[in-house]
Parts: sequence; structure tokens; C-alpha cells
Amino acid sequence: MLCVLIIPIFSLHVTASSLDSPNYWPTLGWQYSTPDEQGMNSTYLNNMMDYIANQNLPIDSVVIVRHGHVILEEYPSGIYSRNSTHELASVTKSFSSALIGIAIGEGHIDSVSHKVLDFFPNRTFANMNSWKQDMTLEHLLTMTSGLPWNDPDDQNSMENSADPVQFVLDRAMINEPGSVWRYNSGGSHLLSAAISKTTGFDALTYAREHLFDPLGISNVYWRKDKQDIPWGYAHLFMKPLDMAKFGYLYLHHGTWDGQQVVPAEWVVESTRPVVRLGDFEGYGYQWWTDNGTGAYDPYIFDARGGMGQRIVVVPNYDMVVVFTGSFEQGGFDEEDLLLHEFILKSRVRITGDVYFDWTVDIFDLAAVAISFGEPPPVWNMKADINRDGIVDIFDVTIVAVDFGKTN
Repeated sequence: MLCVLIIPIFSLHVTASSLDSPNYWPTLGWQYSTPDEQGMNSTYLNNMMDYIANQNLPIDSVVIVRHGHVILEEYPSGIYSRNSTHELASVTKSFSSALIGIAIGEGHIDSVSHKVLDFFPNRTFANMNSWKQDMTLEHLLTMTSGLPWNDPDDQNSMENSADPVQFVLDRAMINEPGSVWRYNSGGSHLLSAAISKTTGFDALTYAREHLFDPLGISNVYWRKDKQDIPWGYAHLFMKPLDMAKFGYLYLHHGTWDGQQVVPAEWVVESTRPVVRLGDFEGYGYQWWTDNGTGAYDPYIFDARGGMGQRIVVVPNYDMVVVFTGSFEQGGFDEEDLLLHEFILKSRVRITGDVYFDWTVDIFDLAAVAISFGEPPPVWNMKADINRDGIVDIFDVTIVAVDFGKTN
């Protein structure tokens, strides 16, 4: 007889391949599949759509891509359709960040340590001091420039300004760069101006050649300021299915169909919490991050825009989620509920056999076996295995232990 005590402590890691390379790229269009075919429970997703309708949420679109296939594409509000472009609001910031990364990769910009004022050598700005002179590109990317900003007043003043770059950089510094995180759309607009200054092309023209065309994105519009500079913080318009392509690009570390569109190092740096904003939330290079709390709340990074615009990337689930909306304010709490209570929970757990010849970290799993002369049992276990081959021990359930003799 054999008695076995299993003590779950943290997580069980088993050998498996990393995120698979896609067997196709959606440059010319997405392939479609059902939720169940891609390991998603359609009941959860149907319940989500019922919840959106019952709560009358102003969600204009929901797109879910799982394992490279669109498994849900809905336009609940009825205002927009598949071929409609949508204002991305501050999701635009993440596109501006990508263009900075591409420009650095191409040698147009030396590094994120480049001083902001050096992008504008022939201009004079008010309220000069050492803090303003020390402000770098990285400070703009991480919202730690030290420049003051209060929305919506400052945003409106900038948009109405004859020269928004001058408006932003004339302002008196209130913090040393790098010392305080403050959401600043003016700093994001300076990213677009830096693209124009260093590449010789405005952000939209540069994006068409180096970002949009490789991904097969053609139907885009990007509003410009009064100096003919595309707004770096907002006002990019795009179809939700094309927003999903951008998320899919970042899911695959900037690679698209054999081409390194965005440098892989830039993707990694952009989507890690360069600045920590709490126990779980952080901010990278114009991307938000969430470290998650466990198996049902995984690490994600996302691009967020006002009124409910969002591109969410869930690396461990091989998933991209897109929302567009027409909320009067925010919309993030409502979309967080949809994401965590319906979409992430809809991932179906895989059933498989786990045997003792798998490598187990003793700090992750403690197994105590007392043998009374009988052969070892046969273990049949259900495990939640993600695409990186990580089995969460809290999802592992022993469904049968066979104490029968073996031949």
C-alpha cells in the first residue's frame, strides 16, 4: 500500500515549448475560428455579450484573438461596423512609442537618453533651468518628465495652441525629471515631433512605411496639429481588427512574418513596469502593465484610451483583446470586469497526464510518499497548462489514484 501526501506550495513548471510561431500571419486578413476550437469556453463569452446588452454598456466593438484566430468579433452598440475606423484616443500613445523604437533601431535617434531639447536646437523656450535641460526621451516615454499637466484643461489648451510643442516646453518644471510619475499627454505629443525632426517624415508617413504597411494596415487617419504634426497622444483612427494586429505584433516581440518590424528589445522594455504605480500596476514606454495575481489573473500589458479604447495583450494565454467604446468618461473599470470575469475565465483548462518522471522543483511541489511494498500508483491529473508550459499547481486536481499492481 502507498500513501501519498501532496502539498501545493507555489507552481509546478514542466518542460514545454515557448509561444509557438504562427502558421500564418494576418497581413491580408484574419482567419476565424470558434472559441471552443481555440480552447475558450463559448458560454462565458455569450454571457459577456448578454451582460453588455443588459447593462447597456456603450461598447462599440469587442475583438478577441486566440492562437492567431479571431474567435469573437462583435459590435454591440450598432454605431460601428467591421469596416469603420474608430478614434483610438490615448491608445495612440503606444503607436507613438513604437515609432520611437523603430527610429532608434534605424539609427535616426541614438537612444532614450537623448535630451529632449536637442530635438529642437533652433528654438528658445521659456522657464529654462537644469531640470528642463536634463529631460530625456525616456522621461517622456515613462511620464516622468517633471513638466506640469492637468487634463482636460491642459490638453484643451495645447490643442488650441498655434504651436503645441512651444506650449508644452515653455512650461515651468515642477519636478526633477525621473522623480515623479505624472500622466502627461503633452509629453506624448513631443514624441511625434521628435519623429518628424529626426526621420524627415511626419509620424503618419513614417508609420505607413515602417509599421502599417508591413502589417497590412491601410485604412488609417491621424489628425494633425496647427504645425502639421500628427498628434502624438491621440486622434489616430483605425479599425478594431487592425488594432488587434498591432497587439499581435507586440505579442510576438515585434516580429511579423519574418520581419523585425519593431526591435524586440524595444517591445520588452516598453511593456515592462519601468515605473511601478502600485502592487500590480505599472507603466512602461507608453504602455500600461499589470503583473496579475495568479492563474486566473495573468500578467498583461495594454494600450489604453479614454472613452473605452483598449488593446490588451495576454502573453501567457496567446491572446489579444480589443475594445472600443463611447463611454462619457473612462470605461476602464467596466472593461476590466469584462476582461477578468468573462474573457480570461473563458480559457478552457487542458486535461493531461502528469507523471513522476517530469521535472519538479522541490520548492514548488512537496510530495511525501510512504511505501508499504505496493507498486507506485498511476497518477491521472487535470492541469491548467498555458502556452509557455507552466502548470499552476492550484489548478492541478488528482482525479484518480490507482493502487493496482503493475505488470
